[in-house]
Amino acid sequence: MNPVSSSADPLAALRPLHEPVPVSWWPPAPGWWILAAILLACMVWLVWWYLRGRIRRAALRELDELLNNSDLSDREFAAGVSALLKRYALHSCPGQEVASLTGKKWLEFLDAAAGRGQFVSGPGKVLASCAYSSDCRVDRQALGSLCRQWIKKVRCSTRQRGQA
Repeated sequence: MNPVSSSADPLAALRPLHEPVPVSWWPPAPGWWILAAILLACMVWLVWWYLRGRIRRAALRELDELLNNSDLSDREFAAGVSALLKRYALHSCPGQEVASLTGKKWLEFLDAAAGRGQFVSGPGKVLASCAYSSDCRVDRQALGSLCRQWIKKVRCSTRQRGQA
């Protein structure tokens, strides 16, 4: 047996400390890849959502302009609202024969898309007759409110869209 002498420093026999290799920033850990994929998917969804609603927002702005324009007669107001709804319907319901609809067929289409019967028998019925009448009265606020709801809620079913 070789006893350790008390005069010798036992720590002097150890090797010096060495630093570990620094951790590289590339490639990132799997959690960062997952977070990047989630953020990218969220950004793509937000862009899609914004672009999808831009025409709806433009239609609502145009409706507000019609409502705020007091220089328009009731007939001009009704014709403007009908033209706005027609343009929006052409965008929202592709494949449907919307452009040729007039009168009661036009009102039935509006009700079928999102009107809940308010175009045929409610404040929207003036759209069928007022454009062709010299004397018509329009409740602008009721018609504006109905059209705003229609623009926000219109969804064309596959039956309405037809086969393209």
